Order: sequence, then C-alpha cells, then structure tokens
Amino acid sequence: MKKQIAVLILMLLLSACLTGCDVQNTGSEESADTDYVKAGKYLGSPYTIYSSFMPILSIEDNNTFVLELGINKSIEGTYASEDNKLILTSDDGNESYTFEIKEYGIVIEREIPGYVKENTVFKFVEQKNQYISSVVD
Repeated sequence: MKKQIAVLILMLLLSACLTGCDVQNTGSEESADTDYVKAGKYLGSPYTIYSSFMPILSIEDNNTFVLELGINKSIEGTYASEDNKLILTSDDGNESYTFEIKEYGIVIEREIPGYVKENTVFKFVEQKNQYISSVVD
C-alpha cells in the first residue's frame, strides 16, 4: 500500500512538473493577434534530421528582415503583413516568401529547396515589447 501511494505521489509530481514547463513561453498568456508579427528572432526546424543549421528569421521594427538559411545563403529585404500573412521580398526582388501568421508562430507556405521544408513553423525566441504591423496600400 505504501509503495502504491509513493508511486502515485511521484506520478503527480512528475505530471505537475511537465505541465508547468513551457519552453516557448513569451510571458503573456493572451492569445496572439494574428494580424501582427513581433520584432525579433524566429527559429525554424532544420531541413533534415542531420542538418547542422537551423534557419533563422530576424524581423526588424523598420519593415526589414534577414532570413539566414545556411553558411552560404542569407536573404535580406523588406516585409509586409496582410490578411494573416507575412510576405518577405528580397532586396533585389528576385525572391519572395509567404508565411501564415499563427498563434504559435509563423509557417512558411512553400519549400526553399535544401534549406526549409514547406509548412515549417518558425517560433519566436526573443522578447520585445513592440508589435509590428505593415499596411499595404
């Protein structure tokens, strides 16, 4: 009987610990407004299990971004947000990427071959107190 109680207590403590652990907590329990994207860094999943590079999207307050895809591939440009979408356009205008803005992060809509798979979630990792909105005329 004592052994069953000890196991039950251990299970309850473990459950409480796992429930309280939230790696992606940004300090706010409010639901995200999906018309806005926070300035800061977003980490995507590596292209393959064996990939040593994780894609990083840096969003700046001045409507610019840097998308780091690997040692030899980085894209800089401007962005706009409209209808729950974040649209990145490279400075030279040759590349454009669309992300869907979700409560849990931003999701790229198409693959960047060799760098980012379609539907990869980029999660916010850096807290800033300012939201960014871009109005497309």
